[in-house]
Amino acid sequence: MIRWIDNLSDWDRALPAALIVRDVSPERRRVVLKDLAARALGIEPSGVVLEHRPLAAPAWVRPAGAGLFLSSASRGDWAVVAVAGAPIGVDVEEIDPEGEVPWNALHRTEAELLKPLRGEAQARAFARLWSVKEAYVKALRAGLREADSCAVRWQEDDVALIEDPRGPAHGVEARTIWRRAGRSEAAFATVMLEPPREAARG
Repeated sequence: MIRWIDNLSDWDRALPAALIVRDVSPERRRVVLKDLAARALGIEPSGVVLEHRPLAAPAWVRPAGAGLFLSSASRGDWAVVAVAGAPIGVDVEEIDPEGEVPWNALHRTEAELLKPLRGEAQARAFARLWSVKEAYVKALRAGLREADSCAVRWQEDDVALIEDPRGPAHGVEARTIWRRAGRSEAAFATVMLEPPREAARG
């Protein structure tokens, strides 16, 4: 089960974990991810070097062979960074009742899920759906064009199932939580392609 945390100092280093932050620049988000990675390994941040490339997941440079996977995302004032012992993807999407739904980027079953909804309900459902879809392709280390066959289906209030016949496994779970600050509300999703092989760190 993913550990959602809002304060790094409160984290017990159990994996997988995702840290939610607000009002940070892209540069500051990288620092936050580095701090999260260092704490996961139990070392000082000075001992961690990460590589950031456009449209690619953050990659370890030092220490070599860290054995952990990283992901990060931001939207508006929100950001999220994650660390796990298996491939992980995270994403955040704000609710935008004025936004246009990119129907041509959705799977047929996803469009059928959204079209009966209107206004705030549709915007909320789309934010959740799109955050799940983005988190999945980040876990795959792929682009959306490479995951056009995947379909997100609701299971519970916070659980979705991703069906992708071309993916590494048929039926991958995604978890979603919500955060609100002022007038802004956002969906945060996380996807792991396989469970960690080791017990969570104590």
